[in-house]
Amino acid sequence: MKGLSVFKIFLKWRIFFITIICYWLVAFNEPINIIVPIIQARTGRSAQFDFQVRKHGDYQFALLLSADHVRKNQAEWQRQLKLFGNSEEQGEAIPVSLRVIEDGKLFFEGELATMGTVREYDFYRGNDIKVVAMVRNVKIINLPPGHYSAEITLLKDMPDFDSAEIYAQLIHFSSRSLLLSKIKTLAMDRKVDSYWYNIFDYTKWLGKQFYCIYFCAEPLHLFQPIDIAHAGQSISINFEVKDPGKYISCLLFDKGNNLNEIDRRLELIGGSNKKGIAVPVYLRLVKDGRVYFEKKVDTAGSGGAKYINYKGDKVRVAERCVEAIELPAGSYTISFTALADNPLLNGIHAFVEMSYFKYQDKYFF
Repeated sequence: MKGLSVFKIFLKWRIFFITIICYWLVAFNEPINIIVPIIQARTGRSAQFDFQVRKHGDYQFALLLSADHVRKNQAEWQRQLKLFGNSEEQGEAIPVSLRVIEDGKLFFEGELATMGTVREYDFYRGNDIKVVAMVRNVKIINLPPGHYSAEITLLKDMPDFDSAEIYAQLIHFSSRSLLLSKIKTLAMDRKVDSYWYNIFDYTKWLGKQFYCIYFCAEPLHLFQPIDIAHAGQSISINFEVKDPGKYISCLLFDKGNNLNEIDRRLELIGGSNKKGIAVPVYLRLVKDGRVYFEKKVDTAGSGGAKYINYKGDKVRVAERCVEAIELPAGSYTISFTALADNPLLNGIHAFVEMSYFKYQDKYFF
């Protein structure tokens, strides 16, 4: 009996060690696949990679171009796809530099004019945000084992790509790696669509809401008045981001107090189905002393209404989205400048707002 017990213990430990070895083999043989966002297509914007090559082979440096978030706007979506190009059409060239360092020594450096796209690639950003992108090849390099750092840098302002999401990718370029990546995405598709995952996700979300009632700081919500009727009028808002996430900038228009005035103003401001008066603004965001994002936006319509407290009064405002931006932690200054005279908006109080984008939560009521 004693010998049998020893054998059972030995068997359990053997299974344990085999399990550990299997996990170790999977972890260390996972093909390299690194994706880094590039915030806006501007000169000097870059993506850095730090990685260990264990298997000698070809590795692809690429740009991932996504316009999936504007798919509902068919005209804009088609325009973006034309810019991206495909295997037959070059699209608009994006000049980049690529620098690869191996164990502290320069391995490759060059400037490349990237054009066209070679395939579609789907991946998940965060827990359940799926991105559908087109792959634009930068360079395929044969790398021996070693420790590497690499950087892809944009060499030209590309404002035509402002409506696109741009990522840099490094992937082990083999049929096996591409297949594993596709299988991983399909598995994530099934997981996100599964009943039990959504129940778990909702329970986690609900727990977070209850926790935040007592312990979370108030989400960012800042606004400043602006004279939107005259060109050149500008305001700035300083703020601190402690929780990385999506933040949204909006123009707010006072809707007025009586029915006749509300109807008159809504004709000017617009709604979900009416553009109203277009208000072009220049948006500039500075992070820790350096320009992080800048864009000219032709704002139109409005997407909702709410109350704000201004100088002790409750003001009902129509909300017009300007731009939603992913922001990491840091100190920011955002500035808005009116680019055109809008005499019909004289007498309508307007505000610029910067706030945490609550709609990014999957469950929002």
